Amino acid sequence: MVYRKRKGVRYDTWHWCKNCSNYPQSDYLTSDKKPSYGELCNECQSKEKNGNCQ
Repeated sequence: MVYRKRKGVRYDTWHWCKNCSNYPQSDYLTSDKKPSYGELCNECQSKEKNGNCQ
């Protein structure tokens, strides 16, 4: 699983579901591991819980 966060946005959240409405498409940071800092996206968490994370 790859996590993405927009660059230059101090309080942006980490996303991992490509079908999330806020999934960064350009100018982003990535992490191959669950990030140890920052917030995790509520929409991604919900999609993962419901088995709808793509």
